[in-house]
Amino acid sequence: MVSHRRLVVVVSVFCASLLAAVPSSAAVAGFDDVDENATAANAIEWLVDQSITTGTSETTYAPGAFVTRAQMATFLHRFAGEPNAPRSDFTDVPDGAFYTDAVGWLTATGITTGTTATTFSPGGVVTRAQMATFLHRLAGEPAGPTPDFGDVPSQSYFTDAVGWLAATGITTGTTATTFSPDDPVTRAQLALFLHRYAGSPSVGDAGSNREPGDFEPEVDPGPATPSTGAFVESGGLVVIEATSLTLPDGWRRFPADAGGDSLQDGATDDAYIQWGGPTSYNKATRGVITIDVAISNPGRYRFVWHNAVGIGSSGTDHNDSFLRIDADAFYGERNGSVVCPDDMPVSNRCVGDEPQGSSTDGHFKVYRSGSTGSFTWRAYTSDHDAHDLYAEFDEPGTYTIRIAGRSEGHAIDRIVLFRDGNEAGDVGFGAATALTVPESARG
Repeated sequence: MVSHRRLVVVVSVFCASLLAAVPSSAAVAGFDDVDENATAANAIEWLVDQSITTGTSETTYAPGAFVTRAQMATFLHRFAGEPNAPRSDFTDVPDGAFYTDAVGWLTATGITTGTTATTFSPGGVVTRAQMATFLHRLAGEPAGPTPDFGDVPSQSYFTDAVGWLAATGITTGTTATTFSPDDPVTRAQLALFLHRYAGSPSVGDAGSNREPGDFEPEVDPGPATPSTGAFVESGGLVVIEATSLTLPDGWRRFPADAGGDSLQDGATDDAYIQWGGPTSYNKATRGVITIDVAISNPGRYRFVWHNAVGIGSSGTDHNDSFLRIDADAFYGERNGSVVCPDDMPVSNRCVGDEPQGSSTDGHFKVYRSGSTGSFTWRAYTSDHDAHDLYAEFDEPGTYTIRIAGRSEGHAIDRIVLFRDGNEAGDVGFGAATALTVPESARG
């Protein structure tokens, strides 16, 4: 006869062996709260791979949390590649919020009209009806059949959107006969909607329904080999012809490599370079040009380039590239306001705020403003709050400039660093940017 004590031990050992035989489920994309067997697991992993989400923390995605309108705007904006757009006029959307640019883009494209004429309600929770409408407008409001869901009226603002979502398989409803339009959208459901909208692609595949060429898998080739010889500063001035640089894949020399694209007026010798690779709004890893400059007169130098919008007629599109200068200090300044690049190297002693708009890995997004049609000397950082760019060199030596592709079609003709520290030996803006000044020698 087996004692109760021994029976308990035998059962415990048996259960322990069963548990050991069942493999534990792994977390998805590093998120402890997303199991690999979850319905939205593949969708969430894809969103992370495409930089559409970074989660609510490094280890959580919060799949059951409800999505706010600010978050929805941000997800859609990233999905679209974070295109530039004017700031919205909504009184409840402040400058510098994580969703400011996204709401501006949604408003400019007609994807949202706000909750009133003057408010967006960024903290409001997104309903399934609103989600359907956002996606339908993002797709250009294609036609679709009348939905079969019993809770979707025939003449509602979201009827056509839900019909299209159901016809395309983006939604299957909450049941076979209901869509639940008034229910809030969870972050897991949002991942599923966007993943299906993109065609349910695998990780590494950008999917469909996205801007052509903008969303190829990110490749980090590292900095390119520097152009032969450093450009030698003389008299507080460094002048670089972009066409003389060693160009990695993605950059093209115009007019030779224009391939039928329009030529822009005003470039030195009518020749320049233009980014023809995919747009990369979040990572400064594409088409990295590395330039060495030899500084013999230390001090503060201003950076500016002669650049143009190479595609289209909008002054706020195709107008920027990433820039990083590995100086003792690299920053943007405007009337005493200083901005520092995100994730800047420890060697950069910049002290100030983060810029509005994109900045990554020590790089600023550097843009031009104004009308299109020709080259102009403009280089700013921080959206809607233009700051000039400066680099400080404490000692004579060789320093590195990195330029990476950001907006497809951005054209660069000349690059100039000139001493501008309100001291003897400074160079005036006009003297530095005269196109008759020859390119700096190389040493």
